[in-house]
Amino acid sequence: MGNSRLAKVALSSKVREYATGAAQSATQLLSIADFIAPTVNVASARFDYMTYDLQNRFRIPDAYRGIGGQATQVKTGGTEVRDQLDPYALDYPVDEFEQAADEDAVASLINERADITAQLAALGWSKKVIDAALTAAGSGTDKSAATGGMDFVAEIDALILAAKKASQCGEMCPVRVVFGPDAIMRFKNHSSTINRFKGGGAKNGVVNPTAEEAMSLLLGNPECRVAWNTYDSADEAGTPTPAFMLSTAVLVFVGSANPTRVDPSFMKTFRLRDKWMVPGTYERTDGRGSVFKFDWYAKPVVTNTTTGVIGRINLTA
Repeated sequence: MGNSRLAKVALSSKVREYATGAAQSATQLLSIADFIAPTVNVASARFDYMTYDLQNRFRIPDAYRGIGGQATQVKTGGTEVRDQLDPYALDYPVDEFEQAADEDAVASLINERADITAQLAALGWSKKVIDAALTAAGSGTDKSAATGGMDFVAEIDALILAAKKASQCGEMCPVRVVFGPDAIMRFKNHSSTINRFKGGGAKNGVVNPTAEEAMSLLLGNPECRVAWNTYDSADEAGTPTPAFMLSTAVLVFVGSANPTRVDPSFMKTFRLRDKWMVPGTYERTDGRGSVFKFDWYAKPVVTNTTTGVIGRINLTA
């Protein structure tokens, strides 16, 4: 089968739509990145957005208009930034033997490659977002379970209050909390958490709250997630060294469920609208097959560095 027929299938509207859907589905499956940096679709690779900091904070405009007066023009404070998306791509080679099929079978093959590529891309993207969030949050403060009188709930509550106050946006950007796996283990099993369930939380005489029950103790009942994402810190030739991306860290920040280019969310992901992952093809240099190529444009950006909108503590042993 010639590459022209392969290209025709790869560029069909059904395959292109499937690839975009695969990218969106993979992002949802590995949702921690989108939870930390919710997606804002933009119309072109060059775009504008607002950033906020201590000197240029988010402000709510006064919409009152006196009789006969003019309306207030929308201004949210902050600084307007002109930026551009970064290019990303993954290629999936296909031997000519795999192409000896009808168009429906080839389309199915491309769709399978799109699913695999999207999942791998999402794994890599999760680390990129988490690394950027950790850099913005800084090293945080260690809180040891061994410290007398330590109250993990109260410590996280204090960060929640700080984030809510710093954002100055009420419910437009609710507070979100992300636990590393080691952090949630220590949080749910700590006496300061367990003691809050005595008298009503015991089951068969044993107090053993679930992670969800423990997180429900936090002030305002914020949306919480556990980041199970792992990575291998060794090089390809080294001994595998798996580790959690967050581990003992707890991140508390503000984020919108319906983000825009101007809301005061701590972090956002900008993506090219309707082009989350675009399929295409090109010939292999040895002439024995083709390569399915998948391209996309995106950028994770910390959009609010106001003190308090992002907080971090580390729940240590």
